[in-house]
Amino acid sequence: MALSNLNDFSIVELIGYIPAFIFSIFLCIRHGFGPNKGWIFLLIFSLIRIVGASLELATISNPTSISLVTAAVTLSSIGLSPLLLTSLGLLYRVSKNINKESPSLIRTMHIRLLRIPITVALVLILSGSESSASYLTKHGTYPIEPTTRIGVVLLIVVFVAVVFITAVFMAQRMHAEAGERRLIYAMTASIPSILIRLIYVVLIMFSNLAMFSVIHPSVVAIGCMAIMQEFIVVFIYIGVGLTLPLKVKKSPVEADGREEEMGAAQ
Repeated sequence: MALSNLNDFSIVELIGYIPAFIFSIFLCIRHGFGPNKGWIFLLIFSLIRIVGASLELATISNPTSISLVTAAVTLSSIGLSPLLLTSLGLLYRVSKNINKESPSLIRTMHIRLLRIPITVALVLILSGSESSASYLTKHGTYPIEPTTRIGVVLLIVVFVAVVFITAVFMAQRMHAEAGERRLIYAMTASIPSILIRLIYVVLIMFSNLAMFSVIHPSVVAIGCMAIMQEFIVVFIYIGVGLTLPLKVKKSPVEADGREEEMGAAQ
């Protein structure tokens, strides 16, 4: 049986995201698994893409399976959430670094708060996708649920906040340590690709154009506006993660000694 274009894309995703998954594990071990670090979400995103591509390839031997199709579509729909959470993790590290040297408009608390709308968006999108999948199973069409659209709107709000925070940190980059500034540059470089990926989702959710169909998307649209852009963001983040200096927590004894030195100097 000849492979479809979507099958080809799934193979490309497996080739790209299996190494990305391995690198993400390494970055989690190196920099930490906590949500403030961000790398755990990159790991989750890579896993989502691997599972989604595998499910899509499974339709080759079972092309009439609605459950496989809907599962693959559902996984595809939640990709932006972990990418934005990864972005917030990188910005959290920048915020901590800059605020050590000079008080910034953006504090770590602000960045942590942005996880709330992303979590709500993820729940809404999953709920809407499940309802749409159920309708597809019964009636053969995939309607976009209002809850899914609300979730996408929340992601837009978070993305705007990410752009604003990145712009603020770019203006304050000289207050960051030299090794940490690359995070600001990485975020700046990734924003256009995240924007294109977000526009693709918006067109799927709010337009009636055939090329942005959920079940039968345009090969050009999904390739150029979704798959390629996600690859760019993931490999920017992996690249910067591999070059970041390792942050070592000071022991209480070292911290006390440092305070005594500062006191003596004063």
